[in-house]
Amino acid sequence: DLLARQRLLAETGGRTGRLIEILSLQALALDAQGVSAEAEAVLSQAISLARPEGYLRVFLDLGQPFRNLLEQTSACSSGVGPTASALLKRFQQASGAQTIPLPPSPAETTIDPLTARELEVLRLLAEGLSNKEIADRLVVSPGTVKQHLKNIGRKLDVHGRMQTVRRGHELKLL
Repeated sequence: DLLARQRLLAETGGRTGRLIEILSLQALALDAQGVSAEAEAVLSQAISLARPEGYLRVFLDLGQPFRNLLEQTSACSSGVGPTASALLKRFQQASGAQTIPLPPSPAETTIDPLTARELEVLRLLAEGLSNKEIADRLVVSPGTVKQHLKNIGRKLDVHGRMQTVRRGHELKLL
């Protein structure tokens, strides 16, 4: 019930990364309850959402239980096959080396590059300007600036102005 409520909040809030995590946990819970067909459907949904965003870490962090679920489902032969196969390969690499895979570097987590306009907004944000001040400089509406900031946050996988600027420095965008 808790995961179902959190899932609804993530869906309505457009929080894709959180939704992928919730769906993955739901798939594990359903599998533990013996509802394997439903677990497989939820797992496929999670992987389908993760594919365009390039998310792998959320699955890898779930460890061996998730790997077992992935291996016993037909997700590898469905439409999510390439992502599922990549996940299994990463799990095999981790177990072959007998080490825990390192988290991806910030550069690896940025799948979708920022547009020139988003880079401008990021630079102005780093100067400490408000949305209104950024809008005035770029001759756009504050709503447009807010949308650019949402896109930047999604692409850099951050929440909040300070995290956005910090990640921009980490990725040498600033």
